[in-house]
Amino acid sequence: MAKYQFQLYVSGQTPRSLRAAYNLRRICEQYLGADGIGYALDLIDVLKHPELAAAEHIFATPTTLRVAPLPLSRVIGDLSDPAKVLVALGVEEFGEPFPRFPRSKDEPT
Repeated sequence: MAKYQFQLYVSGQTPRSLRAAYNLRRICEQYLGADGIGYALDLIDVLKHPELAAAEHIFATPTTLRVAPLPLSRVIGDLSDPAKVLVALGVEEFGEPFPRFPRSKDEPT
């Protein structure tokens, strides 16, 4: 079982939603995919599943929830700053600052 479980709430295929999904996957792969830490990520489109957003009190997108380990934590935004994302989501394995991801040609605009 994954140590960290995340839910990313987005609104359709907007540039901001795509960028958040891209950044969260990249953060998870780079910082949680190695060393056996492990993670699980669910992408939830609030346009298709408004009941899930309502149940979690999601009022803005993109919003990321860390649902495990407890307590729940959340981050709103496109997740472009890995250091802030890791701190806000309470990922304890990393205590040093991380640089912002450089823009890549593969990144959604």
